[in-house]
Amino acid sequence: MCLIPLIKNVVKKIPVIAAGGIGSGRSMMAAFALGAEGVQIGSRFVLSTESSAHINFKNRILESKEGDTILTLKKLTPVRLMKNEFYSKIQEAESKVPTLMILS
Repeated sequence: MCLIPLIKNVVKKIPVIAAGGIGSGRSMMAAFALGAEGVQIGSRFVLSTESSAHINFKNRILESKEGDTILTLKKLTPVRLMKNEFYSKIQEAESKVPTLMILS
């Protein structure tokens, strides 16, 4: 949350979308008050009744604690995954992808 106004001051006319830890109307309003034009909400929507996510996944989200997830796939598009066997396979595959070099 503390980065929202700083980012907003730098990007000026580009819309800022806040994400991470937003799971209530109060936290969403806080993001707007700090300058965000929108919010991205992941886990909160997954846990909703309307979500088609499997009940085992919903339960795993509910039972998770700080540190049970990790940000990965940063070379492609950052995504937060639970630390499990699937995550390990993704990490292994990602480590084989060379970093793209931009020539100037």
